[in-house]
Amino acid sequence: MGTYPCVSNTISWVANNVEGVYRRSIILGFVIGWGNLNGIVSSSIFFSPPDYTEGHRTLLAFLLVFLFSGSLLMTILLRLENKRRQHGQRDY
Repeated sequence: MGTYPCVSNTISWVANNVEGVYRRSIILGFVIGWGNLNGIVSSSIFFSPPDYTEGHRTLLAFLLVFLFSGSLLMTILLRLENKRRQHGQRDY
């Protein structure tokens, strides 16, 4: 229940912040493909039934680290892009 909003938020965030049709499609392909690798990760970390504590701890760590670092990276990159636009470096 908690992971599905992250997927739609990430896809819409990336799609709305990348200019150009070709660039957007390539970056969305990378984002969706990278997200699909979670199936490989989850099949190898859930190995101790019935409570799967190692798997849940690993997923929580992934969510905390990557959501924080992704948000931080996107904030930094968008601020740099906004500075370039304010200085007229994207006026072509």
